[in-house]
Amino acid sequence: QNDDKSSQVCCDVRAKPESGLYPSMKPGHRLVYLTGDSPNLLSTLDNNTTYIVGGIVDRNRLKRLAISRAELLQSSHPKLNITTARLPLDEHVNFKGVTRILTCNHVFDILQKYRENGYTDWKKAIMTVLPDRKELEEKPCSKDDGKM
Repeated sequence: QNDDKSSQVCCDVRAKPESGLYPSMKPGHRLVYLTGDSPNLLSTLDNNTTYIVGGIVDRNRLKRLAISRAELLQSSHPKLNITTARLPLDEHVNFKGVTRILTCNHVFDILQKYRENGYTDWKKAIMTVLPDRKELEEKPCSKDDGKM
């Protein structure tokens, strides 16, 4: 466990196994399991929420593994208030024929950039973090762009 300031840039960011989260949960605190398969859009970040960023080695072979895992955690620990969410990628960028699958580092860095931007600009966070090989194309701005 690293207690320096850099580990707390995006709320309280530390690598912990899921089981390490349960004993420290306070009433009213939520867990959000981030997965591209979630129907729920992550609109903003909340200090009373712990975001679980997990990794899957072979997404093609293990489809919907992350969301299934979150559903299993919720059913086995209903008091934990676990939900799922996805980053607002499709709302802000087009992936031109390239995979939408992100590394754990990319997800974490997008969350961190979004926070650094004052919680106002998802598109800027996404475009800044994702590498050129993703061949992203910005979607036109909407009236509430970034403030989703």
